[in-house]
Amino acid sequence: MPNNITYSSTNTEVATVTNEGVVTAVKRGVSIISADVNGSKGACEITVKAKQTLTITPSEKQLKVGETLQLQLTPTPANGAKIAFTSSDVQVASVSDKGLVTALKEGETTVTATVDGLKATSKITVVKAENPIQKDNVEVEIEIKSLTPTNCVAKIGCSNPQLKVFATTIKKDLYEKAIQNFGDYYTAKSAWWKQTGNFDKETFTGEKEISVKGTPEFPLPDNYDIVTIAFAMDSNKDLASEIVVIDGKTPASPINSNFNIDLKLVQNIGGGAKIKVTPSDKSVKYFWDLQPKDIYDQTVTDENARTKLIRLVQEAYIYQDTRTFGKGDAEINTTSFGSKPSGKEHYFVIFAFDEDKGIISNIFKIVFTPL
Repeated sequence: MPNNITYSSTNTEVATVTNEGVVTAVKRGVSIISADVNGSKGACEITVKAKQTLTITPSEKQLKVGETLQLQLTPTPANGAKIAFTSSDVQVASVSDKGLVTALKEGETTVTATVDGLKATSKITVVKAENPIQKDNVEVEIEIKSLTPTNCVAKIGCSNPQLKVFATTIKKDLYEKAIQNFGDYYTAKSAWWKQTGNFDKETFTGEKEISVKGTPEFPLPDNYDIVTIAFAMDSNKDLASEIVVIDGKTPASPINSNFNIDLKLVQNIGGGAKIKVTPSDKSVKYFWDLQPKDIYDQTVTDENARTKLIRLVQEAYIYQDTRTFGKGDAEINTTSFGSKPSGKEHYFVIFAFDEDKGIISNIFKIVFTPL
């Protein structure tokens, strides 16, 4: 038979103890918990501390699209504390690693802050920004000067030379996505400028000729729907004109079906391969890239291949990666483009490319497996 045990607490306002010895903390302070077993006694000191909590301010906030909000934490995390901010819907509002919230589209999201295992949340509701009053006496005009399979050149003019003007040419599907998310392109760009601070860099006054070439959109896909957009803003960055949108379509590239590129796998090597390239026309520039075979086969079709692959060319121009361009016979060591996982099949994809005409040949590829 077990011995009878009697438990007691010297300060039940701080901590209580049951007949089974279960201690419950009640409030901050110190209490002695004693146990008596047939006249034999033992004791331990219990110190009750305040429960740690984390508070985020504000706990709830309504923002307009394009607005920002700096969240504050209480208590302030110590230097070196690991702080993580997350948004439950990053399409509605994003949050930086320092707690700066940017409203992106209408909807609701919950921003959560986590510090040393403690969490606090803030409910963010994003509503549409009010449309600024437009000035009827301001006119923005777009004149398309030239349109090639890869580029669009447009002349933009504003009747008020004091106003700031934004103008760009983009793929129509990207424009429609921005409209779907933000309601109009001015609101979409306002949200972008709030995030990046690129307003002065991306706007101008007076008259200007714009071109896709030299921007992240270069080159455009051939045979593709595009739009050129322009609008003016006042000194407060409020919309001061109609948003002018001109539809267009890039011409199709002239494909030389007689042009051929012979590919020969010379050697599989660690992280890549050596591939001999022999084009039928030595004067034509070609572009090559590496693609995981499984992803390529799943996402690239005969119908979308040219549009998909032109994005690779865009990235090469953005990052100034001349390794992927060539002319004439060559033996290419693909590891110069970065090593690939061993044992995983890849395509070496190559086609003739002209800056003004786009992809001007059929698409050729060869499969290899890096060692």
